[in-house]
Amino acid sequence: MENKVYVFIGVLAAISIFILSIVFLYFNPYSNQMLDKKVYITVFFILLLPSFLAVIAVLVRKPILMILFGAWLLPGTLYLSIAAIPTLWNLYIIFLIIYFISIVRIKKRNA
Repeated sequence: MENKVYVFIGVLAAISIFILSIVFLYFNPYSNQMLDKKVYITVFFILLLPSFLAVIAVLVRKPILMILFGAWLLPGTLYLSIAAIPTLWNLYIIFLIIYFISIVRIKKRNA
């Protein structure tokens, strides 16, 4: 039963990163300017794609894939979360930490 809780927490953290990335692209409270096409592509490959794949990896409970997608998310989330403090984007690192905690807990339960 506890393993399902950590799966839910991992999915929730990955979905939160995905939603935060959508907010960053379309509803950014810190910028009124139109984003360049390159920004959309960069955010897609650095944040959106790995967070979507992280949700799938957590649901199928593959720890190696979960770690891989977490590592893929790490550079982008670190940059956005510490580029300016305090901002809404500091939530990226909180959600990523929660995601990594869920990976550790799921892995311990499977061992």
